[in-house]
Amino acid sequence: MTEGISIIIPTLNGGQRFKKCLAAIREQRYDHHVQLIVIDSGSADGTLEAAERAGARLLKIKQEVFHHSRTRNEALRSALHDKVVFLTQDAIPDSANWLEIMSNSLERDNVVAAYGRHRPHDDADLFAWFETKSDSQFLGEDVLIQSLDSPDSFWEMPYNRADRLTRCDNVCAIYRRERLDQTPFPDVAFGEDMAWAKEVILQGLKIKYDPAIQVRHSHNRSPDYRFRRALIANIVSAEILQRVREDLSFLSARDLDRAERILQAKRARLARRLTGKGGAQQPAPAALISILCRMPRVINALTPMFERLTFTGGRKQWLFTFPRVVDAKIGYVLNTVKKEVPRATNQELFSCAEQMIGSIKGTLYGSVAASYRLQGGLSAELRDTIEPLLEGI
Repeated sequence: MTEGISIIIPTLNGGQRFKKCLAAIREQRYDHHVQLIVIDSGSADGTLEAAERAGARLLKIKQEVFHHSRTRNEALRSALHDKVVFLTQDAIPDSANWLEIMSNSLERDNVVAAYGRHRPHDDADLFAWFETKSDSQFLGEDVLIQSLDSPDSFWEMPYNRADRLTRCDNVCAIYRRERLDQTPFPDVAFGEDMAWAKEVILQGLKIKYDPAIQVRHSHNRSPDYRFRRALIANIVSAEILQRVREDLSFLSARDLDRAERILQAKRARLARRLTGKGGAQQPAPAALISILCRMPRVINALTPMFERLTFTGGRKQWLFTFPRVVDAKIGYVLNTVKKEVPRATNQELFSCAEQMIGSIKGTLYGSVAASYRLQGGLSAELRDTIEPLLEGI
């Protein structure tokens, strides 16, 4: 291996955003050689031609054989350099010294991988903006070295700490090639970056979060996508970490149906208030936003309390507090985006709330499925409710 960086990008119809990604890579100020590897699974929109013009080494696979772990491991075999960056096709480096920042970060603190934060794309819708900004705030402003004093301590820590410890988002991450050769991405269908981070940290190695590493990355998605994404993310995270954020194994399929009816009712109420006849494209009235938001400071204070009641008080307490948790979460989202985009239209606010409702539902269904799976498996009734939702994810 030689000194330099190999950049690996899996692609499928990357479109204009992928072309912007390639342009940002081309503009990098970096003193060593940069190898670009594109592994494509059947693009038909000019992605391959754009990669060829950028000088990429092209690896072509069939769409049906794409796999988050195996495909990345396969592309790694073509890497020439001692440092490897994995990047997604819709992540755009945020500066001309992005590669230099990543390379320098990997060299410091005796780490085997480093990753950074995301900024929303300029065309991010309200929920995509909220999601990206919230994740950035969660990760923080300071460098964090993720490691363990002993492997046993990992199994003793609560879900939230284990989840933070194993973060290594390969939307944009740099790795030591030697470590990837020794520890390839585990053979999981989803969450290969988290599964890899868990393995190397349990080996006594270190990963770094460095907020100086930045890319533009966000997704404008439908409420159904938000639901399905949250559903599978919660199941996979629980399988990798071998624990759940909240044990919901006391809920039944009937309870999920009741929760869905509550969410549908809240969506309908928001639709009436925000997208009534003749008002879809007008700025939302300040009084309405005030009612929906329910006082931001109060929401911030009460939401953790609602969640503790919901997830530790048993079925009856959960059924009582769930509608209030939903109100608090939707109110917090709307308040946050309204502050940033005061001229947001009613329709934009409703779309944001819809996506939040989809995410809440997916998190609920995923948490229930994960809770039961860790305790031996789903009942026949829950299997009939949840497993069809996993098809095609």
